[in-house]
Amino acid sequence: MRQGHLEDFSRRQDSDVLASPNTITIALFDDHALMREALQRTLGLEPDFHIVATGGTADAAVAAACEYLPDVMLLDVSMPGDGIEAAQDIFRLAPHVTCVMLSSHDDEHVVSTALSAGAYAFLPKGMPSCELAQELRRIRWGRSYISPALAGQLLSDRGFGAPWSSATEPGAIAISEREEQILRRLSQGFTEEEIAASVGLSVPAVGAFLTNTLMKLHEQSLLERVQSESGPAGSSDL
Repeated sequence: MRQGHLEDFSRRQDSDVLASPNTITIALFDDHALMREALQRTLGLEPDFHIVATGGTADAAVAAACEYLPDVMLLDVSMPGDGIEAAQDIFRLAPHVTCVMLSSHDDEHVVSTALSAGAYAFLPKGMPSCELAQELRRIRWGRSYISPALAGQLLSDRGFGAPWSSATEPGAIAISEREEQILRRLSQGFTEEEIAASVGLSVPAVGAFLTNTLMKLHEQSLLERVQSESGPAGSSDL
C-alpha cells in the first residue's frame, strides 16, 4: 500500500498530557466526516485519551501509524484504500500499534480477515460511547474484543484447526479445563445457551470464555507470523 500525505489530521500538541503514563494516544480513521468528528468529540472528552491524528483513507492511516505510533488506531473497515489492508501494513511497519477495526456490520468473513491481517479487536460503530471508551481502555492494556456470538461462530467455523491443548505440547494453545469443556460442546453443535446449562455457567460467562479462547488462537497466529517474517531464531540484521 502506498503511504499517503498527512493532510487530514487534527492535532493537539500538549507535552504534559503526552508525558503522563496513563495517557492513551488514539488515531481515528473513517471516511465519513460526521462519524469521525463524533468519535473525536466523544473520545476527546475522556481525560486519559489524547487524539493525535484523524483522517479518512487507508494510506493516511498507515502514514499516521508510522509517524505518531499511537497506542490505538481506530480504522473503518470500508474506508478508501481498505481498512483491513491498512491494518495489515501497520502490523508489518509498526507492530506495537494496536489496530481496532470499526464496522457497521458483523460479517464473519470480514472479522476473520481483519484478525488475520493483524487487527486486535473488532468494534461495532453503534456501540454506546461509554462502552466504547471502556473497551478502548481494556484493549490498550492487553484485552482483545470481539462479540461473544461472533467468537463462537468463528471458532465453530474453523473447526479448531489450529493446535489447542491443555498440555504443553510444542505449538499447542494452553487452555483451561473449563475452556476445553466449552470448546468440545461448541464443536458438537451446542448453542451458547445449551453450553451454559450443561456446564453450570451463565450465557455471558460462556461468551467470555469463547472470546478469550478465540483471541488466544488469534494471538498465537500473529506470533507465528512475526516469527516467520523475522526469519530463523537468532538471526539479526544488526
